Amino acid sequence: MWDFFTHLLDPSGFPPRWYCGSWTPSLGWLHILSDLGVWSAYVAIPCVLGYFVLRKKDMPFRFIFLLFGAFILACGTTHLPANLLTCRPEDQCIGASHWVQFVLDEAARRALADYHYPADFVITHGDYRHESAPLSDEVRQRLLDDLELSDRD
Repeated sequence: MWDFFTHLLDPSGFPPRWYCGSWTPSLGWLHILSDLGVWSAYVAIPCVLGYFVLRKKDMPFRFIFLLFGAFILACGTTHLPANLLTCRPEDQCIGASHWVQFVLDEAARRALADYHYPADFVITHGDYRHESAPLSDEVRQRLLDDLELSDRD
């Protein structure tokens, strides 16, 4: 087991992807640029989720948002080392990033399963409108009654 971790980032025995098969420069750059684009999107999404969670202190299920942000970031990190494969053989690094992604995926899946039933009780905007409709009618009627009384004076 120790041998596995000491050689995890050792590139010996793995040729760079650029030199395997018949890669053309345009195919290589297509992979590099598309992986960088996907990686940047996977970094931007958790940043937006994190900003949202930091702004809304009373938001329910904050942990779920943060966990999914970490999971999405881990998904993106698999695309960044894929770029390195074109120039350097980093297959072990990609395997490690896939393992981190798997662990976060499992944590997110289990957390979501645990929060499934409490999430059924979260009040949505539609629920609020439905529950507040009779109250709105009562307020409207009282305002009309007040207007009628003030016209009499």
